[in-house]
Amino acid sequence: WQRVYKLTDLATRRWKGKAMVGLTDLGGNLDILASLRSSEKLLLDLSDSPDEVLRLSSEITYLWMQYYDQLFDLTKGSKWGSSGWSPMWAPGKFYMLQSDFSYMISPRMFKRYVMPDLTVCCDFLEYPFYHLDGVGQLNHLDQILSIPNLRGIQWIPGAGQPEPEEWLDVLKKIRDAGKLCQVYVSRAGMEKIIAGLGWQGFLNAEVKKMKVNKIDHICIAVKNLDEARKVWEPIMGKTKADDEYIDEPEKIRVARYWVGEIGFELMESTTPDGDVAKFIEKR
Repeated sequence: WQRVYKLTDLATRRWKGKAMVGLTDLGGNLDILASLRSSEKLLLDLSDSPDEVLRLSSEITYLWMQYYDQLFDLTKGSKWGSSGWSPMWAPGKFYMLQSDFSYMISPRMFKRYVMPDLTVCCDFLEYPFYHLDGVGQLNHLDQILSIPNLRGIQWIPGAGQPEPEEWLDVLKKIRDAGKLCQVYVSRAGMEKIIAGLGWQGFLNAEVKKMKVNKIDHICIAVKNLDEARKVWEPIMGKTKADDEYIDEPEKIRVARYWVGEIGFELMESTTPDGDVAKFIEKR
């Protein structure tokens, strides 16, 4: 937590007035507890020590809201609004709530251990969404949709499953419950959803698949080229560079090695004000 807070603080001050800093993923109450206990142990705890799980999950919910408020204030959410890892922004307190652990529990357990947390968090936030991750969570959808202050659902079918546009019945259930819906789809998938259910209430984030044909070259910025060569040449099985040159306009000195068809370059700045020197200084 201290590291997350420090990084958020540094980012907020670094990009002040130029970019919005999103809130980090804080997790759900059982997700956090599973990270401390392990998923296997927590599953046993649900049967062996249910009251203790309830006590700890309630404490986590309380702490979660405290940590959220600290990050919200740090990023000046009351002025700029808030965002996170999802492609969404809201003018007030927004968060993509989640309980990935619930993939492994029954609707009865979900009602007992997760619903209290989600309900409290939805009352606490102004723009709460829920990250419905995988078909294993569909058993809990009716309960989730019953939360009055929940604004919407992000539907992620999961690896190996049909794309979101193939789940029109799920998307319709979400919209019929009066909730908004966010999905990641291709252009064709977006058109299929609009044709079947209309466009209102959907945020369709278009996904474009990028194909990497080959890697041309790899560059590593170094402070001292001669010292760097002593480290990298034995690793690559080389005794000297295949090419060496100085690029005066770019203010760099380069040693290039060929590893198969891929160029591997060690790059040193020739002046203190060069781009490579500035790059290294920032890191």
